[in-house]
Parts: sequence; structure tokens; C-alpha cells
Amino acid sequence: MEIKKLNRDIIKERFNIEFTDDGYRLAFMTTMKRVYGDDSVAASLVLEEVLVKWDNFVTNLRDGYQMSVYELDNDMDSYLGSIEHMISSKELKTFQEHKN
Repeated sequence: MEIKKLNRDIIKERFNIEFTDDGYRLAFMTTMKRVYGDDSVAASLVLEEVLVKWDNFVTNLRDGYQMSVYELDNDMDSYLGSIEHMISSKELKTFQEHKN
């Protein structure tokens, strides 16, 4: 399974972390496919995308969210679902990068 490349400088700049272990990134993708199904949009996201999208969402909230409460609820569910699965995955917890 090929992992989509992303500008890792964004992660380094925003969060001061680096994901250099492609095994961890692959395990994340495998976890998302198992949870959401192979053909889902969530399963195609890579770890860095989830973190950047969440950070962008939090920034939008801080700056004044312009959408309806229904959109807010939907956005929260879509972002937090991936993060929850990432945090709670027993497989991902075995990687040092997960602890970072």
C-alpha cells in the first residue's frame, strides 16, 4: 500500500513533531480503512492530513465559526472520529511516534 506524500514541514512547523516512521503512517491508514471501509474518504486520509485539518478547524473556531450549529456538529464528528480512532488504537500505541 502506497502512502500519499505530504509536506512534512507543515507538521514540523505547526506541532514541532516529525513522522519519519512510514510504518506508523501505514498502520494509521490501515486502522482508518478497518474502521471506515476501504473506499471511504476517511480511509484515504494520511496522519498528517488529519492533524492539519483538525488544527485548521480549531483555528476557525477560535477566529469565529461562520457556519450553522448543524455544520459545527457535523464538522466536530468528522474530525474527532478520526482522532478518537487514532488515540485509542492499540496497534498505533506500540509506535514511539504515537507517544510523541
